[in-house]
Amino acid sequence: MTTYDSLRANARIQRNPKVVWDFLRFARTMDLKAYVYVRPVEGPPFDLARLAARPGEVLEVGVRRVTDPAGFDATRPPFIELLSGQPGVGDSWELEVVKGKDTAGLTVGMTVYQDRQAADAAIGALREHPTTAAYFATFEPVALQYATSTTNH
Repeated sequence: MTTYDSLRANARIQRNPKVVWDFLRFARTMDLKAYVYVRPVEGPPFDLARLAARPGEVLEVGVRRVTDPAGFDATRPPFIELLSGQPGVGDSWELEVVKGKDTAGLTVGMTVYQDRQAADAAIGALREHPTTAAYFATFEPVALQYATSTTNH
């Protein structure tokens, strides 16, 4: 993840052929499921350099293709409330996709967990919950990634 001041700043950087070449080489080492530009629309302010940077913290990033926008908007708040009430669950964010390839209906959600055990416990507790089922019925998963910091602090 990278932070840019604006899409214009990103475009200026991408005009540098070396940057583009380096990125293309790097991208060949991955199986990119979603490469998108996002901006936060829900959740507290955050500093990307400090997001899930404490030892053991887990950052979950989910990219979804919403198939029922009205249902998504109606079921997401109760799901986030349920998720946030689980032990060891930190902040959650919703991010709007503003640029990328094949972005129709894409949204991105992020949640920080205290540690892997807290993430596993929360996921286990919510897996069969009706609120979870209603929310998950409104989108198709595109990508889901869990990450822990090894270098920030």
